[in-house]
Amino acid sequence: MKRRTSFKLGPVLFVLAAMLNQKALCEAEWPDPSESRATIPAQRMQENQLRRYKKEFDEKKVELVFMGDSIMNGWRYKYSKPIFEEHYSKYVTCNFSKGGDTTANVIWRMDKILTPENFSPKLVVLLIGINNMMGHEGNQEPEVVRDGVIAILKRIHKLSPRTQILLLATFPAGAPPTHMFRPKVKALGKLLKPLAENDPARIHFLDVGHLFLEKDGTITKEMFFDQLHLSEKAYKIWANAMDPYIRRLVGK
Repeated sequence: MKRRTSFKLGPVLFVLAAMLNQKALCEAEWPDPSESRATIPAQRMQENQLRRYKKEFDEKKVELVFMGDSIMNGWRYKYSKPIFEEHYSKYVTCNFSKGGDTTANVIWRMDKILTPENFSPKLVVLLIGINNMMGHEGNQEPEVVRDGVIAILKRIHKLSPRTQILLLATFPAGAPPTHMFRPKVKALGKLLKPLAENDPARIHFLDVGHLFLEKDGTITKEMFFDQLHLSEKAYKIWANAMDPYIRRLVGK
């Protein structure tokens, strides 16, 4: 009598499912970003600053990354730091931001520092684009800036396919609602939202810009002290708006 070989299918199916899931994560449908000032890596950081960031990623298991320009970097300000610590001290964080940065500058910094070995956060909070449209690399059209954001998203998921991304709409700028930058900011937000809809398992779009506006659409100095950068009040509003997403996506 032949003995039947026992074969447990459960573990095999589990492994196959995991492999297919990993493949799906790596194959989100993205429009190909065109080559432009928004997508070609551009240096704006000195070597000593690079080493500091690299050391931070190399030496600790960062689970929550804040990535962007001066508005994101502003979490380091004396008046905003206590708010940051109140909301995010329970996480292992890195503020991977620099004032004045465009999408191209973030891309350059990522390419120089981040590797699959040192970068696997649970969540990246991304706010970028205003300097592409109004800073030292100003006058880029929203469609061009969108391509720069796509290039960043693709790099994040190439390094760490399972990382969640909280993609923030660029904040409004200029005191009056008729300010020349308002239409560009609004147009960019409309272009960024579908990027999250295209990959809902990993990318989550959040537009909090309206929370900073008066009923008539103006921005006061109490909210943005120079019509662009956030006050203590604005950072509190921003943190409260992000909290439910961060708690859910990081898991604490």
